[in-house]
Amino acid sequence: MTAAPVAAAAPTATPVQVAQMARAKITLPKPTIGSAPCSAANCMGAVGVPVWLWTDPANWRPITASASVAGITVNVQARMSSVAWSMGDGHTVTCATPGTKFDLSWGFRDSPDCGYRYQKTSRNQPDGRYTLRATATYDVVFSGAYTGTLNPTTSSTTSLAIGEYQVIIER
Repeated sequence: MTAAPVAAAAPTATPVQVAQMARAKITLPKPTIGSAPCSAANCMGAVGVPVWLWTDPANWRPITASASVAGITVNVQARMSSVAWSMGDGHTVTCATPGTKFDLSWGFRDSPDCGYRYQKTSRNQPDGRYTLRATATYDVVFSGAYTGTLNPTTSSTTSLAIGEYQVIIER
């Protein structure tokens, strides 16, 4: 007598494993850094003058993915929720919007939603520049066979030179 063939076991996964598979399908972008004054080597801001901070608004759009294994489906949605700007002088500015891109026509006006004013020059910093770090926090929400929330971060850096204006009065 011959033994009946045994059916191969269907691959199984836990909801957590399927959630990990869904999460692996999305890439959380690092924040792009926009600032005025610019971060180019020949550009310098000044003490007391507004610094405008912004990131690419496209990075604030939701990113979605899903994964399914053996009847278990998990959806994931990620959205940038804030950017913490470490200004390099010990201060941090946290913004819940992408910020507003600076336009020269606005002059020395403060940013309407994400800005800062340096109180000291950067001359005593390495290379005479403050290190500006933008750390984006994401809300990553799972739904379906697994529910939960994560708040991972990504970051980018650049540097800014901050000087000061000197007033000379001649008589």
